[in-house]
Amino acid sequence: EDEAVEVEATSEEKTNKQLLLRLLKFISSDDKKTLAVACIAMSLTSMNNLAFPKIISHLIDGVSKGADAQSKRKLVVSSLIMFAVGAVGSWLRTYLFAITSDSVSKRLRGELFNAILKQESGFFDQTPVQDLQCRMTDDVQAMANATTSNLAKVYRYTNSAVGGSILLFTISPRLTVATLGVVPLVGVTGMLYGMRAKKMSKKMKENVSHIASSVEEKLANMRTVRLFSMEEYEGEEYRNLLSLTEEDVRRAAHAEGLFLGGLAFGGFTSLLGVLYYGGTLVEKNVITVGALTSFAMYSATVGLGFSGLSQVYAETLKALSSAQRVFEILDRTPAVNQDDGRMLDSIEGNIELCNVCFAYPTRPDALVLSGVSFHLRKGETLALTGPSGGGKSTIAALITRLYEPSSGRIMLDGISISTLSASWLRKQIAVVNQDPILFSDTIEANIAYGRPHAKRSNSASELEDIEEAARRANALSFIMDFPDGFQTQVGERGHLLSGGQRQRVAIARAMIRDPKILILDEATSALDNASELLVKEALERLMEGRSTLLIAHRTSTLAGSQRIAVIDGGRIVEEGHYDDLISKR
Repeated sequence: EDEAVEVEATSEEKTNKQLLLRLLKFISSDDKKTLAVACIAMSLTSMNNLAFPKIISHLIDGVSKGADAQSKRKLVVSSLIMFAVGAVGSWLRTYLFAITSDSVSKRLRGELFNAILKQESGFFDQTPVQDLQCRMTDDVQAMANATTSNLAKVYRYTNSAVGGSILLFTISPRLTVATLGVVPLVGVTGMLYGMRAKKMSKKMKENVSHIASSVEEKLANMRTVRLFSMEEYEGEEYRNLLSLTEEDVRRAAHAEGLFLGGLAFGGFTSLLGVLYYGGTLVEKNVITVGALTSFAMYSATVGLGFSGLSQVYAETLKALSSAQRVFEILDRTPAVNQDDGRMLDSIEGNIELCNVCFAYPTRPDALVLSGVSFHLRKGETLALTGPSGGGKSTIAALITRLYEPSSGRIMLDGISISTLSASWLRKQIAVVNQDPILFSDTIEANIAYGRPHAKRSNSASELEDIEEAARRANALSFIMDFPDGFQTQVGERGHLLSGGQRQRVAIARAMIRDPKILILDEATSALDNASELLVKEALERLMEGRSTLLIAHRTSTLAGSQRIAVIDGGRIVEEGHYDDLISKR
């Protein structure tokens, strides 16, 4: 059993070392230069701190021995100059460490966000958004602190501990040996607390992330909560969730309290011993009162240095638990690599599903599609209809490679889409959903999102394209009625616009994309009659000359399609032309 514990401790130490070395790689060459200057500035501060007790010693001994006024004046003036230099050093190192921490955190967040963006849809089905946000903010900040502010603390505390110990020896070797006897105990205590703190920190972060995810969901759906008068219930549920972390918080606080209390007890006990033993040396004229005073101050400096190093060790291990969570995402290989695969020079727009079966990653044993086959020809409109939950929207998700089929193939112009770049494929497709998502930005930015370079360009031609897309989507008139026109903010998820307005902005976004393939998923089902007429007219323009997959329930919506496939229970149970299927009913 002891061997197992020893092996586990050795393995954890090796893992911590690997995490720390990997974390340090995020410090760029420019950051290293900045840190070097910051360390020089900190050296000035440390020298200033170490010289202060010596100055006090000289002042006390000078007064007690009746030193002349000029000598005391020189000492005071030189001390003030030194303090000024130390103050400048303190400002400089604080500033430089702060900007370096910001630089490292930006670099980490950039890489982490890119890694998150590359993950497949199944990853987001299984990972709460708030958990990812926690990794992007709290965990990354802890990692950045470990490479900057913690590094600064290590340098400062080491200077205090080592420099102070040397100066203690110059004053009284015997007294120094007695004083430093407590150091090994501080070091061992710090290591034990640090290892325990790392484990508790990771668990607490996971619990906090779970709670935050629940809160975000409720706040995002506040209208539903209010309409069902569930405010009191949700408040109680939130309190119950908070109570889940209570025991973890108690344990963490208990451990930290014992650690800090032990350090304080050891420090004060050591100082008491110094004053008691030092007093006997003063009585024997071995050292002066000023020397004892400076020794006591250096003892406090050394004690703070070693206890500070212990705290930094614990903080660093906590940061390494954050690093583990971040590196989990950075090291994760997406099930679908968005950029790997072929990019065709041009496409016709023929889509064919061949015996496709599919189950969502969160429910691998529940088939949503079973043996689905159909052919959407170039420029044709194929409607998918059938009961809710039959798998219609899932087919749209598979065609856009948000998910991969469990079996079977999906072909584009006779080429399996699994061999094509997923990112390139999606640029050939535009999707308009029943409840389109708009970003909290301007109308112009949301339309330009369909063609990213238009979003970043202010050229006249790009702005004209945006306006033309809005006109063809029957959106231009209501946009120009707003005081800010295209610069009108749409609010979070577009809630400042009506349902019909959101839908027409989404259609304009699809139009500016100019896709070969169009997927309309219940695009008119949630609209009133007036809005539906405007949206239908816009959709007809959008569908011209494009291969269109139309997902709908309404018979009036199905009328514009050349062929209809009826899906029920994950299978195509009926397929044919509109008139033939309607006549059967």
